[in-house]
Amino acid sequence: MDFSSASSIKGEVWGRLLLEKGERPLFAKFDDIWLETEIGSRAYAFYERASWIPVEKWIAA
Repeated sequence: MDFSSASSIKGEVWGRLLLEKGERPLFAKFDDIWLETEIGSRAYAFYERASWIPVEKWIAA
């Protein structure tokens, strides 16, 4: 993330809020939820920063 840009920080905050809003009802029904994204993409990095665990690491644990 580029911390030199206020708009990128604002985007990260909005992204986190939207993620939490989507996760809440899913975790109310399910113990685990999954999503797919391309390794190395901006989305992949975003979900890792949000403490999502890549499947290959989760399975190995």
